[in-house]
Amino acid sequence: MTIWLDVTSTLRWAKKPVGIIRTELELIKHALKTDVRFVRFDNAGGRPSEVPMTDMIKALVNLETFTGDMSSDSRFLKILRAKPVGDTKHKMRWRAFAFYLEIPKWAKELVSIAYRMASKPQDLTPVEADLHHKCERSCAWLLFQGGDTVLSAGFNWEYLNLVELKQIKKTHGFKLATFAYDTIPAKFPQFVPAGFSEKFTQYFRGIVSVSEAIFAISEVTKMDVTEFCDQHQISNIPQMRVVKLGCDLASMDASPSLPEGIEPHEYVLLISTIECRKNHSTVYKAYARIAQENPGKKLPTMLFVGTMGWHVDDLVRDLRADPWVNGKKSNSQIKLLQGISDSELERLYKSALVSTFPSFYEGWGLPIAESQAFGTPAIVSSAGAAPEASAGLATVIDPLDTLAWKEELERFFFDEGYREQKSKILTGYKAPIWSDFCLDVFAQIESM
Repeated sequence: MTIWLDVTSTLRWAKKPVGIIRTELELIKHALKTDVRFVRFDNAGGRPSEVPMTDMIKALVNLETFTGDMSSDSRFLKILRAKPVGDTKHKMRWRAFAFYLEIPKWAKELVSIAYRMASKPQDLTPVEADLHHKCERSCAWLLFQGGDTVLSAGFNWEYLNLVELKQIKKTHGFKLATFAYDTIPAKFPQFVPAGFSEKFTQYFRGIVSVSEAIFAISEVTKMDVTEFCDQHQISNIPQMRVVKLGCDLASMDASPSLPEGIEPHEYVLLISTIECRKNHSTVYKAYARIAQENPGKKLPTMLFVGTMGWHVDDLVRDLRADPWVNGKKSNSQIKLLQGISDSELERLYKSALVSTFPSFYEGWGLPIAESQAFGTPAIVSSAGAAPEASAGLATVIDPLDTLAWKEELERFFFDEGYREQKSKILTGYKAPIWSDFCLDVFAQIESM
């Protein structure tokens, strides 16, 4: 049996890896040490093709700019130096890849340029669904043998043709394992762009029916998938296994400086994409009220760290105009930070007073686990999987209870004994790590 890792989403990505891409990237890093093979799908999922090691190198080089993952002392390079497993051919490819990572960046760029010049453009013409798949000698799906398993952890709703795939799997005898990160678009259509809820619902019905196994990233997500199946009268539910995402960061610089004007233990974090579902408004209103009630005090700075999402124009305008949080009527400020590297993010976690996570709903809550892993206590939403992500160690508050958020922030701001008590709770906390996550995933696939 061969395990094939779908890397389509990573090969298409050209920004800082976050969320789903980060998960797929960690699986790739682990798979590079094994006999797992890589596959990508064309625009409509009609033609799979094996991804050679050179393509994976190119993708990792392109992502290096955003993560700093390949520095000489990075966690990734340590993984690469580990002894590979597999046959002689695989070990030779592995050593060549590890050697490549050691060469200067300018040389890597030459390799990348040469590869682009030599590569043929990919045919992204959509392929019509074939409800009666006829396998011929030229059939691209002959790549997979009977008993093989394809693991897809990326944005597969963008390219997999699920109607066709169901018939193809019957013909070729391979299995499909997929990830369920959440069912939020179906469960809370108000938190996604217009029309996406319907598309997601159709996709999720299809992916459930075509998968042999689904990896849910939390117990909450597993329950939500079961609920979805009940609501849509899906009786043939695939095996569902819960796997916990890692939260260890791959840092390039061990001691980067904090952003200008930010002092250690004098700021509060809210790390997430800035969008309506993440509920920055509750923390903003709570912080602004504290500033109004304490006009002579300099409160810890509130940092909203993340990329801009959708439906936040009003929030951003309010933050910039509100004199109680822009420094005009008080010494207290809410600042927006974007483009933060992993090493800078690690420093922010380590030196924060407290981390907040007021989201209306989550399938997990990676910033919660990351914050606690660096010894910073968290205040989290009571909705979704946020309490689960905190392992019961965070203060849990209703995301709509602005007064409760205000009172809890005041305790952290003004009660030193309370802060020490909350920090001590994290003593002995064992954070989930990516290597364990990957080992768990691939071990469960082997047992399918």
